[in-house]
Amino acid sequence: MISLSGDSDVVVRELFRPLLLQCIHWFTSMARDGGGEDGGEAARLLDAVVEGLCDEGDAGARRRSAELLAEYLRLEFFQRFS
Repeated sequence: MISLSGDSDVVVRELFRPLLLQCIHWFTSMARDGGGEDGGEAARLLDAVVEGLCDEGDAGARRRSAELLAEYLRLEFFQRFS
């Protein structure tokens, strides 16, 4: 999904960017509320984001992964300190 959110095709990119952003918001709130079966869904999402940051062959995925990581950290800090 991360590579699709950074795709050069505008239609594909505009479909997957909001979906990933919503996933970040949802998993951040789930982790805070203790939701999920094992609580590891947010960790798996972050693993995928970090993997995208290390993708040498796809600059769009790296850029989008950096944006997603920044959004995740912003939400985490906001939720913890508000």
